[in-house]
Amino acid sequence: MAHRLVQLGSASVRSLGRQMWLRPAGFARMPGDLHRRCQETPALQRSFTRSAPMFSDAEAIPFTFLESRGGKDGIKVKAKPGKTLLEVARDNDIELEGACEGTLACSTCHCVFEKAVFDRLPPVTEEEMDMLDLAAGLTDTSRLGCQVKVSEVLRDTAIRIPDEFNNLYGGGSGSA
Repeated sequence: MAHRLVQLGSASVRSLGRQMWLRPAGFARMPGDLHRRCQETPALQRSFTRSAPMFSDAEAIPFTFLESRGGKDGIKVKAKPGKTLLEVARDNDIELEGACEGTLACSTCHCVFEKAVFDRLPPVTEEEMDMLDLAAGLTDTSRLGCQVKVSEVLRDTAIRIPDEFNNLYGGGSGSA
């Protein structure tokens, strides 16, 4: 799926009498009546139009995902501090599996960091270590993307996504 769907929790949308699922990029696939009502609500219009940034460039942390099949340059991204690497990858259509949706029940969002960056990340929890033990291509600087949050530590660094993963959550293994 190219875009992950998100649920609007706005009181004005809930007042329409049903919950609606929208694309984060805008009004592309909304029913006509809801589209019109959202356009008439300034707060929703600002939040869900393509021209309104989700956060300012000043607070964005730039870094690069190196996909095994994506070439040497990788995919440069900017992300809001506090988001997980799995969320950032999905927001940018980067192939980082995350079969368990970030619930720490698989190792498919396995990422590899540079040693200097890895040493500055928050410590690995015992639960994360248990899942990392199941990861294909485990290294001394491996972490799960669902457990690492964007912070200044990641500024201008490169994060490698391994070629293969073990998906014990949904069964089997695969290639990124």
